[in-house]
Amino acid sequence: MTASTLGSRKLLSVEGCHKKADECREYGKFAKNSEHRIMLEHMADTWMRIAADMQRRRPGSDANLDSN
Repeated sequence: MTASTLGSRKLLSVEGCHKKADECREYGKFAKNSEHRIMLEHMADTWMRIAADMQRRRPGSDANLDSN
């Protein structure tokens, strides 16, 4: 599994978020109507934003370095 575990809670990883986004896009291909397809596209976009935010917050990430 791509998630870490803290006690009985599973924590998402960047890779796990990418996988969720891919799943949403795949389900969107088979959506019965455009409303559902658009909703799944938005969900995929949200997973990608979460992944990008996690990436920026990773220790040692270039985004964490001060530009001073």
